[in-house]
Amino acid sequence: MGNFGIVCAILAAVFTTGVISIKCYDCFDCNIVNHRTPTTTCDVPPDASNDTRAACYTGTGFVNGDEEATIIRGCRWSTSFRCFQENHPALKGEYCYCSRDLCNGDGSGNGASSIVKLNVVLMMFVTGIFVKIFA
Repeated sequence: MGNFGIVCAILAAVFTTGVISIKCYDCFDCNIVNHRTPTTTCDVPPDASNDTRAACYTGTGFVNGDEEATIIRGCRWSTSFRCFQENHPALKGEYCYCSRDLCNGDGSGNGASSIVKLNVVLMMFVTGIFVKIFA
């Protein structure tokens, strides 16, 4: 029974993730996204001590007073997943934050469900090794 506890503790340590990373579209002046649109992975926030989490964003607004609206998409960190009016050097306008993979391409700007990724093949392999050793 003691070996089973050790196996469970090791598996929990290996497969538990405290920080969730998500994949976001990452482009400037991109009104439409598709399978060729560049993406980036949004990882650990610089200050993970508060409620800040990885977030995809879509910004819609104007660059340097241009007459035509521009859409930018990328990765940031946020404590709230909704839309805000913001002024940044690249774009002044509405920024919408979401927390699902590639959620900044669907136009909704919403998404409160985070996705935790586990490498199932690796998990099964490591579990098989531990069962073989401790069984």
